[in-house]
Amino acid sequence: MNGTEKGVYQGTRWFFNNDDLMKHTPDYHLMINMASVRCDGLESAAFADNYNFYPTDGMTLFQRHGNEYFQIMEGWDVTASPGVTAREGMERLTPVTNWRGYCSRHNFAAGAADGADYAAGGYIFEKMHGADKENVNDKGDRKVKNELLYGFKAYKGYFVLGDYLVALGAGVTNNCPDMEGHIRTTLDQTARVAPVYLWKKGKKTDVAEGSMLLDARKMKDTWVIQEGQFAYQGLPEYQANLYVASESCPAHWAKMNARNKKKSGLPEKVSVLRLWTDHGQSPKNDTYGYTVYLGKDEPARKLPFEVLRNDTLIQAVRSTDKKVVEAVFYPEAPVLKAKGLTLEVSAPCALVLRETDTECYVSVTDARMDATLKEITLVWNGQKIVVPMPQGISCGKSVTVCVKK
Repeated sequence: MNGTEKGVYQGTRWFFNNDDLMKHTPDYHLMINMASVRCDGLESAAFADNYNFYPTDGMTLFQRHGNEYFQIMEGWDVTASPGVTAREGMERLTPVTNWRGYCSRHNFAAGAADGADYAAGGYIFEKMHGADKENVNDKGDRKVKNELLYGFKAYKGYFVLGDYLVALGAGVTNNCPDMEGHIRTTLDQTARVAPVYLWKKGKKTDVAEGSMLLDARKMKDTWVIQEGQFAYQGLPEYQANLYVASESCPAHWAKMNARNKKKSGLPEKVSVLRLWTDHGQSPKNDTYGYTVYLGKDEPARKLPFEVLRNDTLIQAVRSTDKKVVEAVFYPEAPVLKAKGLTLEVSAPCALVLRETDTECYVSVTDARMDATLKEITLVWNGQKIVVPMPQGISCGKSVTVCVKK
């Protein structure tokens, strides 16, 4: 992390023992909470924090003031938690006591961060109850099944390039297509605190209260912007629809946390802005792609990146000046090829490769926290780069090396 002044930090960081990727600047805070079989999820109880089902499912939080979510969470549809791919149907969830929380079945989660403006991360998500892991003696409440939580899979990648987040999804598959409820990926569900409008090349169109469906394939270069907050755009190559809802929602304070029954003066309704893509009832190897601009000024007229690949083997983006490549290599990944680029890795990982005129900075993270893995070798445009992997208690930490071109 880079210090701007004593005690104040900014930049990107991978919290390898929690599966968390973050970026902080004086203007915003970005947090991506991934999941793996290595980490437990957030605790929940039938008497408090009743609906902690989704915080480690790729929840992606965008905050400029710090209270964007806190002030509306009692009006949330938790199955539409920000950044999460989930089956709709909050009304069919029953609160349970679960001290282990929820995680993914897969030993795969990684975030490579250069400590400054760039980061890449991804994980294989297939939800499981944390108490179902091996050698766990605290089973919690297993009488309530909440089956809608399970039975689907997704490969979820995240790429930070300056003030842009690119989120990619691949292999989105519902293995229980007969179960009620569509599979959705939510871009954001945040407080509506300012006017919302569509913006394309300087032209604004107000978004009124209610819901609207945008055909992402016909909305190229169109942003959904909440004034003074953040801007969102679907990538039409990877998703067909983008739903936007600006609505006033009932606030269920006691339902979300029984201890709120003792509180008075709580608002009865909250104003919510929600954006999502709908994968339908029975997606099979579906994809999604969107970008969020976190800066305070207007987004660039042209996206400053290109998506190189988005599937279950590799998810990768590159800056338009071709100086930065970010990628997640899943198991059995082939060589990443694009115009002027070939990149191969010796083990599953996340990486950021940033060029200057004379040097190349490479940040790499082992996606499986393999204690026996001593190094990861990259072959970049024919140049071999060996990156030592941290050992002991630092296993899984992101490493940055500098090599001469």
